[in-house]
Amino acid sequence: SQRAMMRVPALAAAWREFGAANGASQVGRDILLQVSFAVSMVNGCRYCTIHQVVGLRRLGVDPTKLLAMEKDDSALTPREKTAVVFARKLTSAPWTTTDADYATLKKEFGEQGALEVVLQTSNFAFMNRFTDGLHLPSEDEAIHIYREVYGRDGLRK
Repeated sequence: SQRAMMRVPALAAAWREFGAANGASQVGRDILLQVSFAVSMVNGCRYCTIHQVVGLRRLGVDPTKLLAMEKDDSALTPREKTAVVFARKLTSAPWTTTDADYATLKKEFGEQGALEVVLQTSNFAFMNRFTDGLHLPSEDEAIHIYREVYGRDGLRK
């Protein structure tokens, strides 16, 4: 995805700067990646789903948790579930999110953390369309790690 963005260097630089600004997350890298994973699964984005599995594995997330997330939220902590459920709802039907949904997010993560979850959700809605829209190929390492976890090359359709 980064190579594809480099076709417009100024936009690639702005995207990297935007990503770097999120480095001091109150939510935590693991939960933000779980949000990205959930959004990418809702959108059926092959590229981003594969790459989020790589990121979560590098953080040490147990593969059984990743397998479970494909089916339900039973393996998630209450904190993780709050972020992931909100992200799925915002992704699949943004017009149905309510003030109460956002209040639940704010209660768990604070004002900044809640906004981080919304931004991560929105970022991955964009990235899903960017990467799969351009039919970008995944790197061999990413495909290998995904196969280790799921026993297949990509999302079930």
